[in-house]
Amino acid sequence: MSLKYGIPAAVLLVSVLSTVLTPGGVLRVTVQLLDALNQEPHIVVLSRNGERIALLRHKRTGMVHVNASNEVDLCFGSGYAQARDRLFQLEIMRRLALGTLSEVVGPAAVLSDRWNRAMNFRDIASHDWEELEVAHPEAAMCLTAFVDGMNTYLDARGGLLGMPIDLMLLQTVPERFKVTDCYVFARWHAAALNKGWQNEELFARAYADLDDGIVELLRGILRYDSETPGAGMGSMLHRSPEVEKMSAASSFDGLYANSGGSNAWVIHGNYTATNKPILANDPHLPFTQPAMWIMMRQTYPGFDGSGFCVPFVPFIIAGHNKHLSYGITLGRADVDDLFLENVELVDAADRKRDSALSAARSKYLDSDGRWKPVHERVETIRIKGQPSRTFVIQSTRRGPFVCDILGYKETCSLAALALQPSSTTNGTMASFRQLALSRNWHDFVDGLSLIGAYQLSFVYADYDGNIGYHMTGAIPEKVNIGEGLREGWNPDHQWSGFHPFHKNPHSLNPASGFIISANHKPHQSQYDDMWLGDIWQHGWRNKRIEELIRGAIRSGNKIDTDMVASWQRDVVSIPGRSVASFVNDRRQSLIDDEQDNRMSRAFQYLADWDGSMDKDLAAPAIYAAFKEAFLSRVFERALANTTVTVDELLGLGMPPIGKLANDLEGRHGAALLRFLEEEESSKPLLNETLESAVKQSMQRACARLSAATGSISPHTWTWGSLHTAAVVHPLGKGGFPLNAIFDLDLGGVPGDVDTVCLAAYLHQSQSVPGLPLPDPAFKQRGFAASTRMIVDFGRPHEMLAALCPGNSGRLSSPYYRNMKDLLTGKVSEGIWLISMPQESIDSSFYLETTLADNKRPAHQQHSVATAVP
Repeated sequence: MSLKYGIPAAVLLVSVLSTVLTPGGVLRVTVQLLDALNQEPHIVVLSRNGERIALLRHKRTGMVHVNASNEVDLCFGSGYAQARDRLFQLEIMRRLALGTLSEVVGPAAVLSDRWNRAMNFRDIASHDWEELEVAHPEAAMCLTAFVDGMNTYLDARGGLLGMPIDLMLLQTVPERFKVTDCYVFARWHAAALNKGWQNEELFARAYADLDDGIVELLRGILRYDSETPGAGMGSMLHRSPEVEKMSAASSFDGLYANSGGSNAWVIHGNYTATNKPILANDPHLPFTQPAMWIMMRQTYPGFDGSGFCVPFVPFIIAGHNKHLSYGITLGRADVDDLFLENVELVDAADRKRDSALSAARSKYLDSDGRWKPVHERVETIRIKGQPSRTFVIQSTRRGPFVCDILGYKETCSLAALALQPSSTTNGTMASFRQLALSRNWHDFVDGLSLIGAYQLSFVYADYDGNIGYHMTGAIPEKVNIGEGLREGWNPDHQWSGFHPFHKNPHSLNPASGFIISANHKPHQSQYDDMWLGDIWQHGWRNKRIEELIRGAIRSGNKIDTDMVASWQRDVVSIPGRSVASFVNDRRQSLIDDEQDNRMSRAFQYLADWDGSMDKDLAAPAIYAAFKEAFLSRVFERALANTTVTVDELLGLGMPPIGKLANDLEGRHGAALLRFLEEEESSKPLLNETLESAVKQSMQRACARLSAATGSISPHTWTWGSLHTAAVVHPLGKGGFPLNAIFDLDLGGVPGDVDTVCLAAYLHQSQSVPGLPLPDPAFKQRGFAASTRMIVDFGRPHEMLAALCPGNSGRLSSPYYRNMKDLLTGKVSEGIWLISMPQESIDSSFYLETTLADNKRPAHQQHSVATAVP
């Protein structure tokens, strides 16, 4: 007998019974004890080619410190450290990217595997590695050593009983890692972060069944901003009713890099207390366990760096060295497109039945007017507990066909930056290495120029006082055709190449004295020859950060790290503040003694509100419920005859193959304000007076809040009682008892998608396969601050940093959950404001061990010293 994912019932039986028969907490403790049997001490000394490599652990945060005698050995130690703390994550992410997850979790992952097999990351990664060896041999040596370190740890663990508890439960022992696995992850990661095609798919379906008038109104309401140029419509899509439904949605998907945003800003020393730049960064990703980030310090003679790595990458990609610091956000230039294809397809079954068709090939009409053969390959997916399934993957020169996976009647291919040839987009590993070694802006930009597949934005500061910003990634040369699909046979719709890197948006030492990157769009007017797309976040976080910085400058207060830290926790919603102003201006007409008392009091709360999404206030919950109710009323009518749901227009994504949240998620605040502030232009969509729509929506919001809280008293509708968060482990998504073992409840959290302290929730009113059931509350299942970092160049030996929930993915580690309260602010004056000395190894700064085992091989021996020379 087995449970979800094929986990033997006997493995968990004792733990479950102990939970039933004894007080709570025994279940987690029991499994922690099992995991602890394979846990290593906190100081480990490895030996490689006669050189010693020390792995130390920061006492309070669990940050790993790798100290070696040279760069290659450093990468070996980093690989060992990643495997020690994140072996389950490395295995699951490798399988996810390769499309082999079904082998260990069963049919729940088939759809995800089909998608990733179609992307063919494996073959692209092989070409990437071949080019890296030739073009960047030093980076290739580092990557080889890194993978050697991972395999050294893996080899030492032996069989299943030597694995971490989560792999034991999956009955999985990872195969040895390959250098190409690192590039498989990098390609998958870049593709997962981009996915601009998802908006095109959504609009193509929505507009297919709507009349032109409604289409134009929806485009106006959902547009990014007023400077987005108008354009015609691309081709439309229709869902096939007999498509394989997404009921097989993988419980593992949506966890890693499937949604994202981020804040990063840098302030010139002219405005700071130390007269040196201050850089702040807080990347936004789904809360997952293990975390996407790995906090690490790396040292060898001549190099000292601290910051954040990601799995399968040995180098720090956001952090600090002796010369400079850099933060990272997601760039949102449009680097993916769906193309409608004109095809003549020959079915494989027909070939077998009819000998006359045995040599026939499927064809597609290309943009040069010629018919060309469709490329085909066969992929077989092995499924745990079921027979294998075989699929034919077809593609054009633009990219793979995805119509059968997504369920369209039409045939379309996906052109994505992450799938482009190595000659265009290779260099990621060499780039991250150069960033870590950079000494100045010139070095740094040279490193960024090597990043092709990742669409990112970096902020920068150095000890000479410079501040800067630069977007990465090869941005396609193409014209704006508006929403909908491009046509594969239309020469005007093609990518004609890529813009040169130096044309990417960038800035160095601007006159304003500060730079902000918060997923908002650079001014299109400055890049007239470069279409940056329309999938950016609306810009409320950018506006609020600028408001805070300019406010401090105007007041004459010098900015310090305490002030910047408080800004990272700021929860003022600018659109919420505007809605409150709207209600206050119409107080007399909206607050009526004869109407539902709940409504009058709810309007009163909004009218008196300052826009703070504080978890102890009721007004934020009223605002969130009202916003969703108002937009739902309007969109329900507009979408009545389409396959698009209201939830999708409010930001719900397409798991397991699309983002958990689509790129409209950050636009509903702006959409609501356009209805409230542009009454005349939105009347056809309202189909009633604005005042009537507002009152009816508030009535609906009050009913929802009463149902969610069990109370009719608005003062009990506090945001924190409804807006709760949890850190979810892939196994925990299988339900009890696994969620009780691995998941972490964070309780009520402040903020929303528009606040600097971001905590996005998904709009979900109906059942969606692969997601929890709809809930009347506003559970944070989107993305939030996964890490935080502040560097003040006036305090050269410090970097303030933390990540949620902790630095170790091992259940038995004290660093599995020690920073889980990052978002709520509970750690703001404790764990995360810590000093990380950059010049020397201080034994008092690290955990010690008393375990010695000289009988093990050298690479498994543990130091008994309190300091490592």
